[in-house]
Amino acid sequence: MPNLRLAPSLAALLLATPAVADSIDGKWCSEDGRRIIIEGSLGLWGTAGLKIAGEYLRYTYLFAMPAGEPEAGQRVEMRFRRMDQSIAVKIGEGEARIWRKCPPEVS
Repeated sequence: MPNLRLAPSLAALLLATPAVADSIDGKWCSEDGRRIIIEGSLGLWGTAGLKIAGEYLRYTYLFAMPAGEPEAGQRVEMRFRRMDQSIAVKIGEGEARIWRKCPPEVS
């Protein structure tokens, strides 16, 4: 009968998989340079980090576009897309755009 026991280092290697997001929380960036950090019902919008309160569900974040933005006051819907770890962002009646996790910051 073959020995099916794995060496501890091999078992650790097989079990080590990259962490994958399973919620909308995190730092998100658009292709045109916009960004948001979502942490539960609190959002930090833009490079200035404007605080916005939104409606948070694990895979959805809804809020009104903050003052100073071209779409100020319009409803923003952000929906997590599990299939490719992105979010679909719809502002007002516009088309949904895909945002991705922001790249790591370099200091």
